Order: sequence, then structure tokens, then C-alpha cells
Amino acid sequence: MPFPTEDKNLFVSHIDAKDLELPTPTTSIRYLIQQQRCLVPADAYIQGTKGHGLSKPFLVYLRKKARPFAFAGIHDTRLDEITGELIRSFAVITTTANELLRKLPCDRSPVILLEEQEKAWLNPSTPLTEIMAMLQPFPAEHMNAYPIAPTIKNPQADDPGLIHPAGPRLVPETKN
Repeated sequence: MPFPTEDKNLFVSHIDAKDLELPTPTTSIRYLIQQQRCLVPADAYIQGTKGHGLSKPFLVYLRKKARPFAFAGIHDTRLDEITGELIRSFAVITTTANELLRKLPCDRSPVILLEEQEKAWLNPSTPLTEIMAMLQPFPAEHMNAYPIAPTIKNPQADDPGLIHPAGPRLVPETKN
């Protein structure tokens, strides 16, 4: 679900951590990052590549079956002035890509929180300096990715096989 901006007709699907570091991020974004943080659970995510988007997609996951995990998110609820409907939405915060994701190539990635950071992320009393320190790339050595078929970009496609590997993993998995 996209995040509504000041213009109720304009939506964005993520908030970039580098924009939060600007001297004057928008008032609504500043408020949301201070008071309306959420966790967005996931088992994996699909990442397009620089210059090719979802024509060359990868499935990115955490190694050692670390799932589910949580993205750093913010949430908001707005009233649609025309319909009177409450619009609930969220956005995932992104940051620079780590070494693994730059191999795709990709410049940005969602902020994945360490499990021990999750409670602090949700606590509105956590100091903003501590929150901002969490907006770092996830350690590359704990992640892996493999290519999947570009069929994934078709909204009508609905098959668990869409996330099956279409090529080798970036980091070969070892059997323990």
C-alpha cells in the first residue's frame, strides 16, 4: 500500500533515508518518523536491477532461514475528503545498497532491522538520533539473492513458481 503525501492524489511507495537526513525534511515525514513507525514483515523481497527494473528481477532473502524479518516502516491514516473513507497506508524506508545488492546492480535497498532493534523502532520514546542510526544497510554477509523470471512483473501472474530460481544464487549456498 502506498504512502499518501501532502497532495492526497500523489503517492510514493517508499521513503528514502537520505531524504530524512536533510536539514528540513517535510513536516509530515518528520512527524511520521518520530511518532508513527511500524514494522513491515517479510520472508523475502523482489528487487529490480539498475537500468532493467523488473525485467531482470532478483529474489532477496536472509540466509540461515532468518524469517520472517522486518523492514523499517512508517504508517499514516488520512481522511479522503471526497468519500469520507479513512485511507490507511505505510511506506518502507530505503537506504543505500550493501555490497551484495550492488552486485545486481542496485543502488538502494529497504532498511531491514536487526531483531534486537525492532522494539526500539516501535517505541515512540526512542530518541530520533537512535532511530536515524538504525537506517543502515543490512549486513551483506547475512543476505543472498537469485534471479527470478520477469513474469513476476505481470499483475495477473499468480503462481508460487514465480519466485523459483531462474539462475544461480549470488553467493553459493553451502550444506551444513
